[in-house]
Amino acid sequence: MVVAIVCILALQASNFIDGTTLAGYLVPLVNDFARFLKVMVFLCAFLGLAGHYMNRPSAFNANMTANSYNLYLLQYPVILACRLLFFSWEVSAFIKFTLVLGLTLIICHLLSQYVIRLYPRLAVAGLLLLHAVLCLFTFSTG
Repeated sequence: MVVAIVCILALQASNFIDGTTLAGYLVPLVNDFARFLKVMVFLCAFLGLAGHYMNRPSAFNANMTANSYNLYLLQYPVILACRLLFFSWEVSAFIKFTLVLGLTLIICHLLSQYVIRLYPRLAVAGLLLLHAVLCLFTFSTG
């Protein structure tokens, strides 16, 4: 990694056509490398914690495993509905993302647990209808 950084700096040092100093090239490179290290540390910490705590049998894991396919099928129309709900709300994209993520997880889990398991045929018909309505609404507003 150090060799790669030295090679990049040597190549950048030879391209001082516009009069930019070495610091002008070095600061963004170090900044990007620091961002890369932060992402890798976060990723390793998250995967380590998930592997440590989620790799045991528990009622929560069994419930999520039993509902995983239903959650997969439900998430697209629910995300689309939540995005349409928050479309005109003037707030940060991070806040919108967090709200859509939380609402999607909660709504999909509740629908999977209490609607699809109890009334599977009604749930399929309802999902098809919801998807058709969302598609029509999306195309009519665009």
